Amino acid sequence: MDAEAEQIREVYAYYGAAMFHAQVLERQIAMLLATVFRRVKTQEEYDRELEANFQKTLGKLVNELLRLGASETLMNDLALDLRLALETRNMLAHKFFWQRAATFITFDGRTAMLAELNQFMALFIRLDGVLTGLTDAWAAKHGLTNELLTKGQPLPPD
Repeated sequence: MDAEAEQIREVYAYYGAAMFHAQVLERQIAMLLATVFRRVKTQEEYDRELEANFQKTLGKLVNELLRLGASETLMNDLALDLRLALETRNMLAHKFFWQRAATFITFDGRTAMLAELNQFMALFIRLDGVLTGLTDAWAAKHGLTNELLTKGQPLPPD
């Protein structure tokens, strides 16, 4: 494979990785809403809420998270980043290659695209880490370890 073909392949791989991390962030927000900000009392209600959250768009999840966490200082600090992540994900899904069609045909253009995709991944990964930390702290506070969760441990009462 020549250098150009290898770089084109790398752009597609990085794009796929960026979209993967956007989806990981999306799922993390859905889980955070069903745990830390939940309004459910039973395992069945939790399961239903989680499934409903998994059906929502990233935009709806971000807006709900910001609305429910509006009084939380951390959410206020994350609001701009969450909105940026939403805009970035939407641009990736709907416009990324179209807007860069001319860029994609040059080596330097593809190099710039790779750097851009790395930045997008870093944003999604960082936000996922912060939100995972909130979910993990909630679970620890309620005595839920990974081992218990994988065994289907019922949710604790608030």
